Amino acid sequence: MNSLRKLALIVSAALLWAGLSATASFAQDYPSKRIEWLVGFSAGGGTDLVSRKIALGMEEQLDQTINIINKPGAGGLIALQEMIVESADGYTLATFVSNNMLIQRHFKEIVSYIEPLQDLTIIGMVNADYWGIAVPAGAPYDDIKGFIAHLKKNPGAKVSDGGPGSAYHWGWRSFMDVTGVDVQTITYGGTSKALKALAGGELTASSTALAEAAPLVEAGLIKVLGVAAPERYASFPEVPTFKEAGIDMVYGPTRGIAAPAGLPKEKLDILAEAVKASFHSAAYQEFLASSGYSGFYLPPEEANEFVATQEQSLKMLMKKAGVLRQE
Repeated sequence: MNSLRKLALIVSAALLWAGLSATASFAQDYPSKRIEWLVGFSAGGGTDLVSRKIALGMEEQLDQTINIINKPGAGGLIALQEMIVESADGYTLATFVSNNMLIQRHFKEIVSYIEPLQDLTIIGMVNADYWGIAVPAGAPYDDIKGFIAHLKKNPGAKVSDGGPGSAYHWGWRSFMDVTGVDVQTITYGGTSKALKALAGGELTASSTALAEAAPLVEAGLIKVLGVAAPERYASFPEVPTFKEAGIDMVYGPTRGIAAPAGLPKEKLDILAEAVKASFHSAAYQEFLASSGYSGFYLPPEEANEFVATQEQSLKMLMKKAGVLRQE
C-alpha cells in the first residue's frame, strides 16, 4: 500500500471516529437545559391537563425541567405558530390537536395556518377524546337510534359545537354525513358553557367528551347517548359506542406533541422514547382512568401516517360542505 493511500485511510478513519463520537456526545448531552413547552389552550382544560401529565413523566426520563406555557387562541394555532419559528434544537415543544390543525389548514375562511407534515417534527400521539352526544336528562330517547329518529322528524334541531374551525363542529358534520340527519349548529365558546345551556333546555343536544359531561351526568341534568370511540371506555362502561348502534363512525379530538421541523434524529429519538415511557407510566395511566380521558399512543412514524390519513378524511368532509380552500 502506497503512503498516500495509507494516509487517506487513516484520515478517513479518524473523521469517522470523530463523527461517531460527536453523535454519541450529542445524544448524551441532550437535554442540558430546561425545555419550554407551549400549550395553545387555557390552563385546566383537557389539552393542558394531558400535556402537564405527559411532561411530568418526561421530566423523570430526561432528568430535566419542562416548563409549560399556556398560549391560548385560534384552536391552538397561536402556540404552534410561535413554536415553529423557534430553533429546532429540541428545547421548544408544543401540543397540537390534530383535527383543529388540519381543519385550519384547509378551511377557506382561515388565512393563517401551518403545514403539519412540513412545519412540524411530530414526536408522538398521546390522547384521544372521542366525540360524544349529550342530551337533556328528560329527553324522550335513551340511545342514538332514538335520537336519530327524533332528528329526522325534527330537522334543524339546535345542537352545540365549537365553531366551524373546531373538531367538534366537524363531528356533527360527520354525524350528519353518516346518518342523513340535519341539525343547526350553535357555538357557545366552550363545551362547559354548551353543556350548561343543554341542561337548561336551550339545546336539543351537545357534542362533548365523556370526561367533560361527567359532572352534569352525575347531577342528573344530562345524559350521554353514545360516543364515537372504537370501544367502550373502561371509566364509562355504561355509554355505548356509535358502532353498537350500527353507525360506522370513530371520531374525536386527538392530541400529540411536536417540535419545529428539522429536529435532528438523535434528539427526536430521545424525546420519542421519553414520551413513550411517560405514556405507559403508572402515573399517566392512572390519570386517564380517574379523569375519563382516553389514551392513544403512536410513535413518530405512525403518528405522521395517522395525521396524513386524518387530513384526507377531513378534506372530504370539508369539500362536501363547500368550505375547502382551493389550492
